[in-house]
Amino acid sequence: MKGKAVVSQQSTQKRAGTCGQVLPTRIPAPGADAKVADPIQRIWKTVGQTLVTHWPRAGDRQPEEKAGHQAKCVQIGAQRGWTAREPLGRGTVGHVNLLVKLAAWIGTTEWERTRERIGSGWSWRRRLGGALFCLLVAATPGTCADAKNVSFKIPPVKIPLTVKDQSITITAWAQISMVSSNKDMQIFNLELDADLGELQQNLTGLLSAQLDKDDRCGERIQIQQATLVPAYPASIATVQLHFERWACIKAFGKQQPKKLVAGNAMIPLKLTPAVEQDNTELKLVPEVGTIQADGSLGELLRSGAVGEMIQEKIRSSILSALQKGTNLGATLPPAVQGYVRIENAAFKDAGSGRLQVELDGQVRITKEQAQMLSEQVKERIGKK
Repeated sequence: MKGKAVVSQQSTQKRAGTCGQVLPTRIPAPGADAKVADPIQRIWKTVGQTLVTHWPRAGDRQPEEKAGHQAKCVQIGAQRGWTAREPLGRGTVGHVNLLVKLAAWIGTTEWERTRERIGSGWSWRRRLGGALFCLLVAATPGTCADAKNVSFKIPPVKIPLTVKDQSITITAWAQISMVSSNKDMQIFNLELDADLGELQQNLTGLLSAQLDKDDRCGERIQIQQATLVPAYPASIATVQLHFERWACIKAFGKQQPKKLVAGNAMIPLKLTPAVEQDNTELKLVPEVGTIQADGSLGELLRSGAVGEMIQEKIRSSILSALQKGTNLGATLPPAVQGYVRIENAAFKDAGSGRLQVELDGQVRITKEQAQMLSEQVKERIGKK
């Protein structure tokens, strides 16, 4: 009938795939060519057109998938930081609540970007309807949401280490942000951070466990103090130790120990993080600074095998803790494990000299894997 919107039978049903709990029970059917005077009904007419164009029909879905979508409803503005699911109600209440949300959004920078990407050539009704559709299904991968706005925050994970029978933790977290998407592949940037504050506090114990020794007729090493401070993009480990070298001389049928060299030393070691060739693990490139030591001990530590051994144990001890703390398998959800390439790594100051390591990389996964990632992140957040 002229002057009234034609309503299809399917549009009057609760559409499980389109969150029928939220949308009004009557949306004007797409293609209705009659003029609609009511502005609200004009909006819903455009939304109906957009939904049919961009959203699979309810009849194409399996019963269990329909039920899943009904239970989920709509996560409003997930890309804009509204994290709570907000059922809007039905009928007139649903109209009003949704329009209130839309009114609060219109005029913001995000609204302008959405309006532009929907298409400047569209009429205002189609732009508004398309923007409203994006608002409704912002949490659904593969819709009209801007790829650059899709991101997943991986909540902090505490990774335990044992240092001299004492347990310490490295806390790691990550953010995965989409940079491009096509029908076959989605590409994300990865930023993984790990807080090394407890490692700094327990570095003396860590190095003592690896370096302390007391050979009666050989070398005796005691770590006195060790510090690790940020020096972006590297860090500097400074180790103070006491070193002695003893030799045993046979006299009167017995081995008599004799001290050959003894003294205190301070060894600064600059450690710059880099990425191994397989792009999955870190390495540390060492650069020894000026060694300060008593007497002949200085020469022994600067040019002898003893100095090289101490430097290597400092590097390997810190690297071992660092690799455990940035283990991708411990931090990232299973959906992306095995699909990450680390491209860059750096130490930085997280404030007041607290050391933090940051890894940058790339993730390439399919849309199905991205959906699994979304579900796994939600599951982790739900357990917190």
